[in-house]
Amino acid sequence: MKTLRKELAKALHNAATKADQRIGKSLNDVPEYYMNVLIAEHVYDAFETYTFSLEDQLSDLAKDIGFALDDLDEAYRGNGRVDLVFRSKRSKKVKHIVEMKRTLAAPALRSDALRLAMLCAKAPNGHRMEKNFLVAIGHHSADTAAQRAQEMQDWLAKSDAELGKCIEVRFEPVDFGELVSTRGRGVDNPLVGGVWEFKYAAK
Repeated sequence: MKTLRKELAKALHNAATKADQRIGKSLNDVPEYYMNVLIAEHVYDAFETYTFSLEDQLSDLAKDIGFALDDLDEAYRGNGRVDLVFRSKRSKKVKHIVEMKRTLAAPALRSDALRLAMLCAKAPNGHRMEKNFLVAIGHHSADTAAQRAQEMQDWLAKSDAELGKCIEVRFEPVDFGELVSTRGRGVDNPLVGGVWEFKYAAK
């Protein structure tokens, strides 16, 4: 069965391959916007009912789904934008939010994980945005990506006990084969990454 989580994982692999073939750099060593576009276009081609927008204002999304941005603690707002929004092609209504990262460093992932989880919780009952995603790639040890899934669940519980209880985090790993990093001190280290799905499982 085709799911957005699995399709995002395929998109991440394809984006890493294209960056290597077209630019000669690893995906974590190119501008994040390039990564966003490649992944968005892959998903657009995979789902006939989807369209997308990039760098949307968080305040506009809040209006779209009917909650006051003031109700969202500043710690969850980040820079006030989200990387990628998938929408209904017909109605243009928000379906899911995706944040992208070119690292698996815990401090960088934590703020996005908390924001995505809180947006799941703020979505109206039954809204598609009760499920959102974090996509990340970097040069780390092989088990780092899987470890982050449990850490994210812990971050949610420590940030807000209720949030920790009602949000489920599922991880979809990506095997990048022989692709290696070209970035900074991580040159020639294997690429590691995947997709974390945040789902509001209880009201």
